[in-house]
Amino acid sequence: MKKWIITTVLLICICAGVVAYAIIAPDFNISEKDKQTTTENQSYTIKQPIRGCEVTIKEIRIYSEDRKNGDNEKLLEVEMSFTNPSQEAKKFVGTVGVTAYQDGLQLESCQAVNPDSSLKVRDGATTKAVKAFLLRNDSDVTLDFSEAYMPEVIDSISYSIK
Repeated sequence: MKKWIITTVLLICICAGVVAYAIIAPDFNISEKDKQTTTENQSYTIKQPIRGCEVTIKEIRIYSEDRKNGDNEKLLEVEMSFTNPSQEAKKFVGTVGVTAYQDGLQLESCQAVNPDSSLKVRDGATTKAVKAFLLRNDSDVTLDFSEAYMPEVIDSISYSIK
C-alpha cells in the first residue's frame, strides 16, 4: 500500500512539473543574435577549492530574452568549469552555490539548459556548469561563490554590465 501511495505522489509531482514547463517554456524565445550583447572571455579560478573541487569561470554573457507578452528581459549567464580531483563522485549542483546581486538585491536564478551541471565527476574529471540570472538593470553584478546551501562566501567577484 505504501509503495502505491509513494508512486502515485511521485507521478503527480512529475505531471505537475511537465504541465508547468509546458506553460512557462513557450514564453521564452532566445535567438543566437540576442545572446551576443556582451561577452567576457577572461578566465577566473575561485580563490580556494569548494568542497575540494576547483571552479573556474570561463565566460560571462549577457543577452536579451523576448517574451510572448512583448517584454524584453536581460539575462546574465555564467559558464564555469567544475573539476573534482578526488575519487568521491560529486556534482556541481550539490557542491557549489552561486548567488548574484545587483544594487544589494539578490537576483532571481533562471534555469539554464545544461545537463552537465548535474553529472557526477571524479578522478580529476571536468564538466561544464552554467548558471543564469535575471538582471534588474544595467548596474554592476556581484557573484558570490560558496558551498551549496551554506551562507559563508568563499569568493566574490564583480562584473560590469556596461
